Amino acid sequence: MPNQKQTSNPAQQRPNTYKFEFTGSGGAYFRIWIVNILLSILTLGIYSAWAKVRTNQYFYRCAKLDNTGFDYHGSPIAILKGRIIAVVLIAALNISQHVHMAVYAAVLILFLVIMPWLVAKSLAFRMHNTSWRSIRFRFKGTVGEAAKCLYAYGLLTAITLGIAYPVQFRKIKKYTFDNTSFGKTGFSFTANIGAIYRVFLLTALFVVIIFIGFGIVTASGVGAIKENKELFGIISVISVTVLYFGLIIVVYPFYKTKITNLTWNNTALGAITFQSTLTVKKYFAVIAGNLVLTLLTLGLYWPWAVIKLIRMRMDYLKLTAPEGLDAFAADISEEVGAAGEEISSAFDFDISF
Repeated sequence: MPNQKQTSNPAQQRPNTYKFEFTGSGGAYFRIWIVNILLSILTLGIYSAWAKVRTNQYFYRCAKLDNTGFDYHGSPIAILKGRIIAVVLIAALNISQHVHMAVYAAVLILFLVIMPWLVAKSLAFRMHNTSWRSIRFRFKGTVGEAAKCLYAYGLLTAITLGIAYPVQFRKIKKYTFDNTSFGKTGFSFTANIGAIYRVFLLTALFVVIIFIGFGIVTASGVGAIKENKELFGIISVISVTVLYFGLIIVVYPFYKTKITNLTWNNTALGAITFQSTLTVKKYFAVIAGNLVLTLLTLGLYWPWAVIKLIRMRMDYLKLTAPEGLDAFAADISEEVGAAGEEISSAFDFDISF
């Protein structure tokens, strides 16, 4: 339900601040999930394209804004075509390196050349097949821009040993948002590079502190038994495992909370602004609970874990539409209707790696 925020105009009956909500349930998604897995196995993976459509339609329709769910219109055949392309490319890379290095180099170059096109194509497919109130999203990013994000900024990240990755991250976000529109109204991403660097630097500092602290404790604990190689090996494996899950439970919620809030709080759709108020404490609680219950149930809790994660993100997300969503959607619908639907072969498959 939208959060009914009072405005200065008493005659206005519709609020201008709206909360997102998610109405899905773990039980309902479990039934979809388990059937998808079984049919995908029985069909040697072919059904996975239909499984993706069923899953996306369930999630999109349960994601609601102003009591209206989103919708997904992707074709299973289109997704299957994309997956066949992905499998062929990966198989060609793996096989060619056993044939001759020259063949492998040629396939790798071809792969790198077409990758930006695949990225742009996939984003266009995804947006075109997403709608709200029968109005579709659009993506108009070019292949050249995708190549710049992947390779020019990727090279910068590599030669700076990852220090410049926040610059690449910002470029990717701007490429994605600035080229996406709802109807004819475009999104924009305005986060400055300083804010992005703060998130990544704090996360990196957090990781370093955990590694140092854990290393000191582990070293002091195994120092007395280093002569017993078998016991030392077991304890080392346990230590690495504990560290791995510690990073997932502690560092990951911190990073995801900060980067999610930063992204949405610096994103706009025309005059509409978004606000994300997700907290590290809440994210930590959900991730920790999901991890424990998924391990205890040998993975069967996974559908409930996914639902809890999505609901948490939406519970802390809202948007402000100065003129209200009804007026906004009506204006957009009129624009799209006048322009007509731009359906062509450009939206004939999805890439899923």
